[in-house]
Parts: sequence; structure tokens; C-alpha cells
Amino acid sequence: MKSEADPSVYVAQMGDVKFFIVVYVDDLILVCNDQNKLLQIKEELIQKFETKDLGELHFFLGMEVERNCDERLLRTNQIKYLKEILKHFRMEECNILIVVRLD
Repeated sequence: MKSEADPSVYVAQMGDVKFFIVVYVDDLILVCNDQNKLLQIKEELIQKFETKDLGELHFFLGMEVERNCDERLLRTNQIKYLKEILKHFRMEECNILIVVRLD
């Protein structure tokens, strides 16, 4: 079923298994808490549509995605995107200024 919060996110739950599909143009991100169910759904999508599996997610919409299964962590950052912007404006060698807000 389509998520009420975001029309590009689809959510399904079958017992303890939770499954998410994130759609962006012609890209899909599949997330599931059951590896076997994830593989089954991925295979069904490959059979039904002209698709290919690009493997584990590393970049999406300018964000780098890092997954640590042992620690059960998912980290995202935009360092690569920021470096590209700095390069575009020829600011790769600019000095960093850290601003601390004192409230």
C-alpha cells in the first residue's frame, strides 16, 4: 500500500515481515527485515518487469549510504555531493569555518 506520508514509498507488512519500496523515476530501493522475503520479491519484480539488480545501495539522490549489519546501523551523508558542488564553483581549496551556536 502507498505510504500516506510520501507517495513514492510503498509499505507492506505480513506478520513480522516489514517491506518497503522507495520509487524514484526508474529506480527502486527495496528494504525488508527478512532476507529471504526480500530475495523472493526481488525475483518477482525481475520476472515481471524489465529490471536488473544493481546490488546493495551505495548512492541515492546525492547521498552516500553506508550499512553496517553487525551494528545494525544505516548512515547517510552528502560528502560526495558537497565536494562536487565545491569543485563546480572552484572552491575545493576553501577554508572551513565551524560556527557554533550558543543558545
